[in-house]
Amino acid sequence: MTSRPSLLSPNSRNRLIAAALLGAAGGAAWIVRSKRPMTPEPAPEPPRIGHTRDIASPEGATSAPQTGADAH
Repeated sequence: MTSRPSLLSPNSRNRLIAAALLGAAGGAAWIVRSKRPMTPEPAPEPPRIGHTRDIASPEGATSAPQTGADAH
């Protein structure tokens, strides 16, 4: 068996291996960065203190119970 001469010199081969490793490391870093968890949606606005929402009345005012002669 005869050994075939390499097309690349040892110095060029080392540079090619280093470039391939650097490219693989950069690609892996890009994939890891792109797979970061997404931020959650913002929470709904909390109710304001001192304001009440009465769903039954369209104006939002609370109705007091009737007492006395006006009660039915």
